Amino acid sequence: MLKFAIIFHLYFVSGASFQRLEASPFPEDSHYSMNINMPDVKPTTPDAYLCTARKLDPHEAYIVKYDPDISVKTAHHMLLFGCKDIINQNHLYPTYWDCAHGDLCSRMTIMYGWAKNAPPMELPKDVGFLIGGNSSIHYVVLQIHYANPLPEGVTDNSGLKLHLTTQRQRYITGIRLLLADTARIPPRMPKYHVDVNCKFEENYDIHPFAYRVHTHKLGAVVSGYYLHPMNNSWTMLAKGNPQWPQAFYPMQRKHTVTNGNILAARCTYNSSDMNHAVKIGSSSNDEMCNLYIMYYTEYRNAEAGQSPPCIGTQFRKLVDTLPIGNDTPLPPNPEMEQQAYGNSHHHPSPITYNNFENDPQSQYYPDYSSTNVALPFGSRSDIAGVLNNEYSKLYNLRGHGMLVYSLPNI
Repeated sequence: MLKFAIIFHLYFVSGASFQRLEASPFPEDSHYSMNINMPDVKPTTPDAYLCTARKLDPHEAYIVKYDPDISVKTAHHMLLFGCKDIINQNHLYPTYWDCAHGDLCSRMTIMYGWAKNAPPMELPKDVGFLIGGNSSIHYVVLQIHYANPLPEGVTDNSGLKLHLTTQRQRYITGIRLLLADTARIPPRMPKYHVDVNCKFEENYDIHPFAYRVHTHKLGAVVSGYYLHPMNNSWTMLAKGNPQWPQAFYPMQRKHTVTNGNILAARCTYNSSDMNHAVKIGSSSNDEMCNLYIMYYTEYRNAEAGQSPPCIGTQFRKLVDTLPIGNDTPLPPNPEMEQQAYGNSHHHPSPITYNNFENDPQSQYYPDYSSTNVALPFGSRSDIAGVLNNEYSKLYNLRGHGMLVYSLPNI
């Protein structure tokens, strides 16, 4: 399995100083901001993964808005991670390091992802990403994947601004990542599927409200669903075009995922123009299959942001039960496609999630052909039997005791 590295791009060619990493002064219970940027890095090789880290203030705070300062013309994509501790204190800003391989830190949590000129995002009212204080996030690590070296004499200090508050939020945010760690996409295939699914086993409910998809050049559409075994039907969570700005887009309606539900993602690729197979991997010439599900949950579930990733296919028999239309691409949107490649003359507005009602005029809501689709099983007991049988095999294969999660490159 590939080691956990982290991708996401950033761009801005201007000087960086130590002050860029300092939080603005703030009185108690107020809003403030924090800039996290690369320290004038100079990637010199293709597919460079560079990281920098910073230690957070000890007080409890909540991220309520993410404002990227980066361009697709420089970076392939960018990720922000939260950590309990970092492996090397010498990695703190203004230092940076090559982080293409190996673990970045202890108890790593995905906090944000960006690609293809995604706009800023603002979390719903009363919702925030908990950091500092008694949380397990005491450091943040910024990772940027630079697909190509920068021109001679050019350095980069891309990054993002976090908008925070010290006021305790009613709900906390987390991200559940579904990803494929291995696959081989054959050439000359107009539709090729890579699937991910697993059981949600946390002892609390989550309420997904936004999603982000990520593939490379061959990705045509990424769809996400969840299944309640007793309801015998799939419910659609997400459907996105990975060639559009890779932002966290609002979901169409409210959802609740509970213990025992199955989360699933399908990435569909078009390799019609390829004359060779393409594998899942970390370089821009490889492919990826990632679905990020952003959710909120009650504050009492303070560690909910630490949910483990869903890697690979846990229930293979469910792959063929996904609703018809899961691999149908979204209608063309020239403006979104131009924006993704830095050719749009329009500055995108921030994405907000202040309510969960579908705005039919919004470019961010795909046209879902169906929300709930019944499975082709005779009874509820049939689907329950499939899940129990598949899960028993996985449990016996991995052995008893705690599962250790190591993410591949994402």
